[in-house]
Amino acid sequence: MKTMNKLWIKWLNAILAGVFGISTTACKVMYGVPHADYDVAGVVQNEEWQGLEGVQVIIKSYSDFERTDTVYTNAEGEFHDDYATHSSSGDCLELIVNDPKGEYQSDTVHVSNRRMEVVEDGDWYDAYAIDNIYITLKKK
Repeated sequence: MKTMNKLWIKWLNAILAGVFGISTTACKVMYGVPHADYDVAGVVQNEEWQGLEGVQVIIKSYSDFERTDTVYTNAEGEFHDDYATHSSSGDCLELIVNDPKGEYQSDTVHVSNRRMEVVEDGDWYDAYAIDNIYITLKKK
């Protein structure tokens, strides 16, 4: 009788393991804290709306910790930085724009992540936000 019970329990365990194993692989694990990766992109232009190449854009993020990143504009005056923070949407960014050639005045722009466009990235807890910023520098 003990042998039958052991055999019966082994078969039941095998069936249940198979059923639950299949059902858990079909479902994604959705736990954790919702977060978003933030991208900042934009154009630095002169007063005639022409893109300025080689302009330095220093991006400072103020959240749980301070993070600074530096990017430079391309030939069309475009810049992009995916600073990928996983904190709240209340972060404030400071963009410090400098012309290394010295032809244009520096400028500082403050951006709040609250105004960024948030796009879901497939799962309820994963998204990204992007802000396109246009900065006009004045001649010295």
